[in-house]
Amino acid sequence: LAGHYLEHSSTEGRGSRFSMSVPIALTPIAFTQPVVRSSDLATVGLSLERLYVVVVEDNLAVQASIAGVLRAGGYDVENNVRFATSVTEVKAIFDRMPHRAPNLVVCDFRLQEGQTANEVIRLVDTAFDWETVPVVIFSAEIEPAVDLGRPHTRVVVKTGNPLTLLGEMERAV
Repeated sequence: LAGHYLEHSSTEGRGSRFSMSVPIALTPIAFTQPVVRSSDLATVGLSLERLYVVVVEDNLAVQASIAGVLRAGGYDVENNVRFATSVTEVKAIFDRMPHRAPNLVVCDFRLQEGQTANEVIRLVDTAFDWETVPVVIFSAEIEPAVDLGRPHTRVVVKTGNPLTLLGEMERAV
């Protein structure tokens, strides 16, 4: 992988993490399979381009990749998707629009400074105690320590197939 950034870190008892940066394609993602939409969103008056989504991911390259997947999947990324790298940034987003609960939060499990998706979930539940906000944990960890007893919480393992994330996002809302 000449010319690409590659990083590895390992913590005993927690596992290893490999990160690699590669150039981002300038052209939109072309799915090899058609994106199949359920009719459920339309029946409750929602459409993908109108969904307000907050994505919490501390790796900016992964953020850019998620933005491309969402854009290709029909989401209005420029107007209705907000990105954060930490719980502090998520709180700032929520503080700017305290009366508008996101339709969905997508969050990596492990974040900066030892934070996890559990702190994001607590913040979501505190900030919008009047609304149930679905949370999709999008993680490379096979079994992140997430309380799946919370209603509307899903875990998606990061794979090479972007349709997996899109499908779980749609099922969550």
